[in-house]
Amino acid sequence: MTFMRRLFLIAMASLLVIACESQDRLPADISIPERLRQHLAANGQPLPVIEKATYAGRPAFTTTATDRFDTGDEHSLFSEDGKLICRYGGFVGEVTSGSCELDQIEYVSTLYDPDREGSNVEGA
Repeated sequence: MTFMRRLFLIAMASLLVIACESQDRLPADISIPERLRQHLAANGQPLPVIEKATYAGRPAFTTTATDRFDTGDEHSLFSEDGKLICRYGGFVGEVTSGSCELDQIEYVSTLYDPDREGSNVEGA
């Protein structure tokens, strides 16, 4: 194997390792409740997009799964203290578990997006 080919393979392997590691843990500087942070760490799934929102006029958080689409549960709504309120999604946007009114959810800002550079999107 030529030197350049070896160098290229090593570089690609290093980038792959870095990319995988960066999505394993939520950055400490993301302003979310500890209860939500624990929920995200315990579910064993890739980190979701985390957004600040309001629900019925009260502060809330929404998450969007990054490993599945239109499954009916790819979105989750959490209260200000990190308690799961409901899961929703799918092609028609229906609530699949818990209870919430989807038209009462209003987006405020993106706090974390694993696909964007810098992790803390709001602070970027």
